Amino acid sequence: MANKSRRPSGRKTQFGAIRNHESSFFTPFSSREDRKILSIIVRDLRARLSPDSPFFHCANSVTDLFDFVGRDYDHSSHRPLDDIRRDRQLLALFSKSVSSSLSSSEDRRNAALSSFRASERKCKVTNLRLGQALESDGFPSDVESLLYRIRRKISSILGPVPSYDSLCCQFGNGASSNVRKITSVRHKLDSTLTCSSNVGEELAPFLSSYLGFTYAHASVEIGYGQYDTVPKNAKTDRSIVMEPSLNTFVQKGIGSYMKDRLLRFGCNLYDQSVNQRLAKVLV
Repeated sequence: MANKSRRPSGRKTQFGAIRNHESSFFTPFSSREDRKILSIIVRDLRARLSPDSPFFHCANSVTDLFDFVGRDYDHSSHRPLDDIRRDRQLLALFSKSVSSSLSSSEDRRNAALSSFRASERKCKVTNLRLGQALESDGFPSDVESLLYRIRRKISSILGPVPSYDSLCCQFGNGASSNVRKITSVRHKLDSTLTCSSNVGEELAPFLSSYLGFTYAHASVEIGYGQYDTVPKNAKTDRSIVMEPSLNTFVQKGIGSYMKDRLLRFGCNLYDQSVNQRLAKVLV
């Protein structure tokens, strides 16, 4: 008698009703599934919180926690380290959960835009203050001395301004202002070349160093940076600016050059293990 094939039942868990064994590990959860899983995690974490935790009295539901994560967390409280770690785990979990957030996508985008504009206003005020100081009597002697030492140190590390021939320019994986959906290198090379209007006289020497562009494209068009947002956390998006394609091409080359120069002076931006070790110590 032939054995009948049986579908593996697996153990029943509290997640059993959320996702069955046929679902792929990489299949995204729906918002409803997200909230159900988060509710289970909330109950588990709340059972481990101490009564003096700021999350203890608001951890009855996912909704209460999302309302709480937007507030500032007081790190100065003299509480046991394990309690603070649990609080931080809970805060990190919910602050990054965009799909189950109470804030709408429009609210998060508006919050990012408001923060971006506020930062731009601060930069403008700073630039005006520095410009006025330079046009008048300059900076105080102690500030002038400090700025001079800073410039000398930066100059010694970065060295002479590199030529375009010495830069390892390349396209990255991200979007540019004129290449949004398909961002492969092949697609960028096949798209219209664009650069910002302030490139000016630098365009000709750049193209002479990368003759392949002139063979494939008859002209270069003027493009502009475009503002957009990407998901950041449950309260706000992250502001980004997509630059014209040639701008990003050269910027990546300059970035690699600066990393290589910094590496000579003991600052390895290619290696994140130092940050990882420090984060592990704090955890």
